[in-house]
This record gives sequence, structure tokens and C-alpha cells, in this order.
Amino acid sequence: MSEGYVYALSNEAMPGLVKIGMTTGNPIKRAQELYQTGVPVPFIVEHSVRIPNAREAEAYVHGALAECRISNRREFFRCEVTKAKDALDEAYYDQVYDFLDAFVPGFTICEVDLFLDPGDIGAIAQECGSSPNEVCSAFYLIQPSEMIPAILRYRTKKARWESDQPFFRGDGK
Repeated sequence: MSEGYVYALSNEAMPGLVKIGMTTGNPIKRAQELYQTGVPVPFIVEHSVRIPNAREAEAYVHGALAECRISNRREFFRCEVTKAKDALDEAYYDQVYDFLDAFVPGFTICEVDLFLDPGDIGAIAQECGSSPNEVCSAFYLIQPSEMIPAILRYRTKKARWESDQPFFRGDGK
């Protein structure tokens, strides 16, 4: 697994194009590295997500936007920045949900209370056969502002699995 960032960059010299890549470092630094002699103005980081497996997420986003790809040998896509952001968020949610589910099966809205009592993290870890550090790492990957929406989306997704309703990977829910 390669924890890192998947990012979407734009460049005013390339209107309508978005570069989607991954880095194990800082996305802003990566954008600065890409500002070479062949590029007249710097890239702008439009969106980035920190994710457990950046390589897998990058491949997922490239696949989701395959019809927009300029060349299979380059990471540039002719699409709106919002479409690229949505694809990054979808990869983020899918991977973080799967990661959380591995350590905290049946994850529900109640687990928000875990942040108030470290003893609960130990109890969940023991129940799941994980270490408290692994459970904390799983929660760490969710941005605080995304915690409640992430949990609600996870519950919806889990309910679909449990009810055997049709679920199509890539529907963004």
C-alpha cells in the first residue's frame, strides 16, 4: 500500500485540461515540480485527497475518467475540474470506507463518540482483532469536516449491500 495523495491540477495555459496524478509527498510541492521550462505558468492544485493507497486510487480515477483522457501515456484529461474533483472524492470515500470496514465492521454514526473516549477505541480494536493504533489510523484518514458525511454515506452503502439492492461501483454514493 502506498499512502499518499491523489490530486487534480489545472494550468491556465491549458484551458479545459486537468492533470490527475499521485504523490507520496505534498501535492503543492508536486505542482511546483511540474512547473518546468515546457510549461509557461505554474500548475494550481484544484483538489487533493489523502488516501491509504494512492496508486490504486489514481488508477480508479483514471478509469472513471477514461473517456476524457487525452493520451494513455499522459495523465491529462479534457473535463471540468468539478468532474475530476468528484472522481477523486469517490475514490477517497470508497477506499476509506473499505479501510474502515476492515478494522471496524458495522461502523455507524455512534462511532463518532469514539473520539471522546480512547477506551472505546481499545474495545473496538479488541472486538475486531486489530490494534488500537490500526483503528486510530483508519479514523485519521478521514478529514474532520468529512466525518459525519462519510459515516452517513457509509451507512447508506452498507444498507445497500445488506439489502441486496443493486449497487454499481462508481455511482458516487
